[in-house]
Amino acid sequence: MSRKVIYIILSYLLFFTTWCSAQSFYKFSGQILDAQEKEPLPFATIRMKSDEGKFYGSTSDENGRFNITHIESGHYHITVSYIGYEKQERSIDLTNNMSLIFSLKPSSTALREVVVTASESKGITSASKIDRTAMEHLQPTSFSDLLALLPGGKTSDPKMNGAKNITLREVGTSSSNYNTSSLGTKFIIDGAPISTDANMQRLLTDPNTTFDAYNAVNAGVDMRNISTDNIESVEIIRGIPSVEYNDLTSGVVIIKQKQKATPVEARIKADQYGKLFSIGKGVEWKDQRTVLSADAGFLDSYNDPRDRLNNFKRINASVRLNKKWLLGNEHRLNWTAGISYSGNIDNVKTDPDIQTQQEDNYKSSYHSGRWNSSLNWIAPQDKAFKGVTLDLSANMSWDKIERSKFIQLDRDRTVPTHMEEGEYDAEILPYKYTAHVTVDGRPLNLYAKVKTKFELQTWNATHRIQVGASWTYAKNLGDGQVYDLSRPLNPGSSYTRPRKYSDIPASEQIALFVEDQIGIPIGKHHLEVQAGIGSSMLLNLNSRYALSGKPYFDPRINAQWSFPAIGIGNNDLNINVSGGFGWLTKTPTLAQLYPNKLYMDFVQLNYWNANPDYKRMNLRTYIVDPVNYNLKAARNFKWEVRLGMEFHRNDFSITYFRERMSSGFRSMANYSPYSYKKYDASGIDGSELTGPPSLEGMPYSEVSVLNGYSYTGNGSLTLKEGIEFQFASERFKKINSKLTINGAWLRTNYENSLPIQKSVSKVIGNVALSDMYIGLYESDDRYSYEQFNSNFIVDTWLDKLGIKLSATVECTWFYSKQTKERSGVPISYIDATGTVSPYTDADKTDTYKQHLTLSYNQEQFEKSTDPFYMYVNFKATKDFGKNLSIALFADRILDYVPDYTKKGYLIRRTAASPYFGMELNIKL
Repeated sequence: MSRKVIYIILSYLLFFTTWCSAQSFYKFSGQILDAQEKEPLPFATIRMKSDEGKFYGSTSDENGRFNITHIESGHYHITVSYIGYEKQERSIDLTNNMSLIFSLKPSSTALREVVVTASESKGITSASKIDRTAMEHLQPTSFSDLLALLPGGKTSDPKMNGAKNITLREVGTSSSNYNTSSLGTKFIIDGAPISTDANMQRLLTDPNTTFDAYNAVNAGVDMRNISTDNIESVEIIRGIPSVEYNDLTSGVVIIKQKQKATPVEARIKADQYGKLFSIGKGVEWKDQRTVLSADAGFLDSYNDPRDRLNNFKRINASVRLNKKWLLGNEHRLNWTAGISYSGNIDNVKTDPDIQTQQEDNYKSSYHSGRWNSSLNWIAPQDKAFKGVTLDLSANMSWDKIERSKFIQLDRDRTVPTHMEEGEYDAEILPYKYTAHVTVDGRPLNLYAKVKTKFELQTWNATHRIQVGASWTYAKNLGDGQVYDLSRPLNPGSSYTRPRKYSDIPASEQIALFVEDQIGIPIGKHHLEVQAGIGSSMLLNLNSRYALSGKPYFDPRINAQWSFPAIGIGNNDLNINVSGGFGWLTKTPTLAQLYPNKLYMDFVQLNYWNANPDYKRMNLRTYIVDPVNYNLKAARNFKWEVRLGMEFHRNDFSITYFRERMSSGFRSMANYSPYSYKKYDASGIDGSELTGPPSLEGMPYSEVSVLNGYSYTGNGSLTLKEGIEFQFASERFKKINSKLTINGAWLRTNYENSLPIQKSVSKVIGNVALSDMYIGLYESDDRYSYEQFNSNFIVDTWLDKLGIKLSATVECTWFYSKQTKERSGVPISYIDATGTVSPYTDADKTDTYKQHLTLSYNQEQFEKSTDPFYMYVNFKATKDFGKNLSIALFADRILDYVPDYTKKGYLIRRTAASPYFGMELNIKL
């Protein structure tokens, strides 16, 4: 976006933030509440019609409040409507400013409603809302299970044998080179974000890939650690979020925990993968306007009871306080504070498959504590200044990995123990020893945010303006990788040396935002526009970084046009069209900004003698700093259009979206020449030695080779495109059943957006080609994935029997993947002197360089498509009075996974195994 456009947006928003015109007419304001729960109803519709036919209108904000100004005096007919509630109508004579409270009653159908899946938000951008009823019916083990409720989502077994990171509107690869989407999804619990920017907990020195599954570094929030039992509601913003949410690329997950009076609620769940127990209670002192909520839970999950390494035991607890004050008759103060704990108490894990000696073991422990506070001052309703909110939070984790391994060598191996560049003699490892490594991480995250709200009127338009700023701090106070250099866990791989995480500078970020949500009644139509711009910048960075002092601007715009209701019979058909676009930015993590230094150790002399005291191994060590000072923030541009329709409690919405992120974080290779001496020890007479041979006078030759290392760059391109839809019928009274259909067609392309350096492992004339030349390729990583899923959900509530039933048919209409074609011809190459030269036609016939051209089998570029298959899930809940219920579930209890033919060959498919279990819920 050009500077001129940004300037216009800023000027526009600043104008309406600082300007409030004098009122020439009257104002009608108020609040819309649920008549039973007394909770505010956001996005309710208010319509005013005068006897002369003039129309005014608005929608309520997140607190259920509305404010319509610049109204001429007269007699008005007011209609207040909200989906799932009875419409309320009232007539007033407006001769002065007036304020009213509307308490809407749930419709007769809604009183007996059971929502068993996510409902589409009625807001200005596409979002899914999941309430407590839907969560209880799903019977989740962790937060990751809730993703099955999104359009096109699919249920999966709650296997906890690896980190579970979120992906929104995405299908395909699990490569770490495309983790920016999950890293860039923001989780917010009661106003406090969950940050993983200081997470560096990874076992760097172990070649065993078994442990890679537990690595969540640079991949975002591990959803296994979020329990759902204390959650009241979840909103997952899939579209373009408000500019008050920064440091993200994909979407926002907003979690609100229970903050109301509840009886003692206990939940006991058992299935083939584990057991779960939780208990919670909410106490309310109405005269003091105070609510205290507390809960605790325990999960014992085992993917395979015989495999202790893949067990996962989570314990969680939290206490939350909500206090409200009435300051006079006008001002209100609302304070929410909470402390929570989450931990993995299964801190001793041993894998029988890797245990060759008693010393072999892997231990992991994780403990995390969080404090959050939100203070909200709400100003009088008739003022332009509506209030201010202050959010504060602090989170500290204690994360430790301990790995012991018995090492048995079959030949002499060297181990470098020096920490400086230069030439050194290396120690020779014993043939048997036990290696010990401890990874000590203690991430600390601090957060502060202030947000002010204004409401202004310009002619017939209502402006809800919010202006705010936030500050985040991320620091790791741990000791990092701690081990004995002379007893390495992985002999022969010594790229790293121990480094304290606490030596790494903290990351600080400041963000500013301003946004105007404008409501404009246009005759019987209504236009809602949300326009804003946010700016963020990293602090505390060395001036060598390109990110130092660089602000990123994220303009975002959403709009919704609501058409006049169309009367059909005794009911109204409501139609709205929405759309939006915007930029989203995610800054790098500490691990990406401050990677470990790398140690390149080249063997100059490897002299063996039968006498251990006469052996000598000499190394030339280079220290490489893989910091990428040119690293930039990842930026994603996304847009969408949506059609929404509602008729007699039948809802339908369909959304088309596109996203393009060409600067995603990626591990990239960089090759450079390194010179060292190659000593010729053939002239040494071992019988004349009285100690290790001297290097003085020993002949040698200078050798220069190309060697590579990895660094973090902005080299990943992710393109997302898709269609999401959802239909929810009214509940049919005779059978008290409801049909919900949702689904999504998704296509995701993954590519490298920067040229890739790549070595070719060929030996020509006893010379390794990778020591002489490295190719630079325009394209080396191109994949396309496509999928179409839909879910058909029928749920029934047999009220008199106290039974809730649901059956879900999950259909995958097709799933395809394709490796995109690439030429394999390098665009340039690097030689042993470090010179970069273009790759010419003459190079294609050169003895060595011709092998830099990669050849591919064309069959690997063909598109592979899996055709239709289907699973049926069943859930049932039986209430025994008001205090006891038993729920049963069976996922994939029925299936249809037909074989299919491809290129004349019969492809046989095996259905996934059923997943079943039960749970007991008690209320006292």
